Amino acid sequence: KVYDAAGNLAGESNSLNAPGLTGRHENVVVRNPGPQTFKMVTANSFGAGTSQNVYGTVEATEVRLRATGDLAALPADQAAAAEKTILSSIMLAPGTRFLPSSPVSRAEFAGVLVRSGAVAQYMTANPAFADVRDQTTRNAVESVQCGSSGRLFYDASTSGYFYPNENATRLAAAIAMVKAAGLESSATSAVLPLSVSDAAAIPTQWRGYAAVALQNGFLSLDGNGAFAPARAITRIETASAFARLIGN
Repeated sequence: KVYDAAGNLAGESNSLNAPGLTGRHENVVVRNPGPQTFKMVTANSFGAGTSQNVYGTVEATEVRLRATGDLAALPADQAAAAEKTILSSIMLAPGTRFLPSSPVSRAEFAGVLVRSGAVAQYMTANPAFADVRDQTTRNAVESVQCGSSGRLFYDASTSGYFYPNENATRLAAAIAMVKAAGLESSATSAVLPLSVSDAAAIPTQWRGYAAVALQNGFLSLDGNGAFAPARAITRIETASAFARLIGN
């Protein structure tokens, strides 16, 4: 067990340690530790077996994330969502900036779906799309289009092109998130709020998905009450959506 300076339990591990079989190692993860002195206590919790020497050797691995300076100007809830998705490696921050207003590409959004755990990883034997050839992008794209979750991007070309570098639209993102969250059945009966000023811009067959995305807080209307289906989803919108998605 690992205790912090105040005597609170910071982490523990209780693995089977059998010399010659499983070794003599315990792994404890302490998340976001502050500068302090930790105390470690070892004991035989099994109540049987032979005594073993404890040498007190500690191997520490520190993961330090860079501060993202452009989050300070965001509302507190958005900054918290961005930090949550960065710490969980769902969103990847380029350097010391989060770039909250930047658009998210289709390949990037596919990667976020996979890293969030909403979609199981899957890769076909041969590339499924002519414009997605490298393994990293294939893993993300083929997971969201060819895996057990079904075809999440409704607008992927049936002629073999995914257009990974184009921006992911808010409508495409909404549909993908609703499907990934297992809420597709709700979309058949969901109705857009009357307050949506551009409801006519959303194709009829996808309005239920947009409604479910709004109901679950994955996306929100803009200041003019518009859903803006054709606009690119931004990084902060993506972070806010997935902070809510993994929270659910």
